[in-house]
Amino acid sequence: DTKLFRANLLTLVLTMILSKSGENIVLNGTDSKLLKGSEAVSFISNHINKQINNKYISAPNIDEIKNNSHVILIGDFLNNLADTKKVIKQLSDRGINGIIIHIVDPAEKSFPYKGRINFNGLEEEQNILIGKAESVRSHYKKAINLHFENLEKLAISYSWKYFLAPSDIEANISLFNICNTLANFNKIELES
Repeated sequence: DTKLFRANLLTLVLTMILSKSGENIVLNGTDSKLLKGSEAVSFISNHINKQINNKYISAPNIDEIKNNSHVILIGDFLNNLADTKKVIKQLSDRGINGIIIHIVDPAEKSFPYKGRINFNGLEEEQNILIGKAESVRSHYKKAINLHFENLEKLAISYSWKYFLAPSDIEANISLFNICNTLANFNKIELES
C-alpha cells in the first residue's frame, strides 16, 4: 500500500470502530461539525480522498480541535520534529490527549537505493540528487532511526501513545495493534 492509502484506510476503519463506541468524530481540515455513528462514517468515507486544504498536510488545524478532546494524528511525520513538538505541546496545553499513528514505507527504513538517484519532495522541498545512493545508506539509516525514536519519545513525553504502522505489513495487524492501544488509552470496549 502507499502511505496515503494506508492512512486513509486506517482513518476510515477507526472511524467505523469509534463511531460504534459512541464517540463524536471530526475529520480535521474539513470544517465539519461533530459527527456520530453512520453519519460520521458516511462523511469521512465521502471526504477521505478529497484534497484537504494544503496548509493541513504537515500540521492539523489546531483551532478546529475542541479542548479536552482526543486526537489521532496519522501521517509519515517526516517533517521537522520541532514542528510536531509544537503541535503536540499546543494540543496538550489545552487538555487534548492523543495518539500518533506513524505510517512508514519500508524503503524509508532500509534505503534500498543504488546508483544515481534524484529524490523529489511532495511538499515543495528542494530536490536532492545523490550520485551514489549506497554510499549514504548507513548515515541515512542512523538518522531516520533516530528521527523515529525521537518521535516516539516526544509522544511519550506528553503522555500520548505512539504506534508505528509500516505499510508493508498487513493492515489488519496494524489495526489490531492500534485498537488495543486505543482500548487501553481510552478505556473503551472494542468489538472484534
